[in-house]
Amino acid sequence: MNCASIPTSLFEAQLFGYRRGAFTGATTDFSGFVRTAEQGTLFLDEVGELPPEVQSKLLRFLDQGEVPVLGQNLPARADVRIVAATNRDLASAVASGAFRPDLFARLTVWQTEIPPLRERAEDIVLLACRRLEESGLTCTVQAAEALALHRWPYNVRELLSLMDRIALSRPPDGVVRFGHLPAEVRGEATDPARKAGSRQRTTAPSPETLSRLLRETGYNIAEVARRLGVARQQVYRWLERTGLKPRQE
Repeated sequence: MNCASIPTSLFEAQLFGYRRGAFTGATTDFSGFVRTAEQGTLFLDEVGELPPEVQSKLLRFLDQGEVPVLGQNLPARADVRIVAATNRDLASAVASGAFRPDLFARLTVWQTEIPPLRERAEDIVLLACRRLEESGLTCTVQAAEALALHRWPYNVRELLSLMDRIALSRPPDGVVRFGHLPAEVRGEATDPARKAGSRQRTTAPSPETLSRLLRETGYNIAEVARRLGVARQQVYRWLERTGLKPRQE
C-alpha cells in the first residue's frame, strides 16, 4: 500500500475496508488492505504520509489486532505482519507533531536503513540487468561498469527509468553498449578520479587495516565505511571473510 498515493478522505476505507452502504458509492463490501493480508505481510510504503486520524487507528490495530471496518459496529480482527518504509525523517516528524510518537515506537521494533544506490555499486548492475532482461536485452561489461560508476542522485527510480528509456530505443542486436548510455553516465565513467575510486572500492583492505580502523573508530562501522569509501554492507562482508568481529568484545 503506497500511503502517498491515496487521498486522505479514502485512506481509512482503503486500509481497513468497509461494508456496503457505509458511505455514498459503497455498493459492495470491501476487505481493505489489512484484512486482505491476513496471515501474511502488509507493506506500507511511505508510511510517513499517514494522515493523523488514521495513525491512531493503525496504532490500535498494531496493539490489539482490531480492524475498524467502516459501516460495521464491531471491529474485525486480523493477524498481519506490518513492514513500513519511508523517505522521511520520522524522528523529526514526531518532534514536530506530524507523526504520533507512540505509533513511531510501535513501528520501530526492528529497523534497517537502506543506503543510497551510489553506496551499493554491487546492486546497480544487478538491478539494471534484471530490468533489461525483462525487455529481452543484455548489456556489455563496459556499459555495466559505467552504470556502477554513476552517482544516481535519484536512486533506484532513476536507474530503472533509464533502463526503460533504453529498452524503448530497442538496440538492434539486443545488446546495450556504452554508447547507448546518456552523456552524464558516460562522462563519469571516463573520469580518472571516479575510475580510481571504483578500483579502491572493489579492493579489500588487509585484515590489519580493518582491525586498525575498527579500533580507531570505536567499532563504528559507518565511519569505517566512510573512510574506505564503501557501503557498510561491504565492510560487514570483509569482516566476515577475515573473521574479525564487528563489535568490541
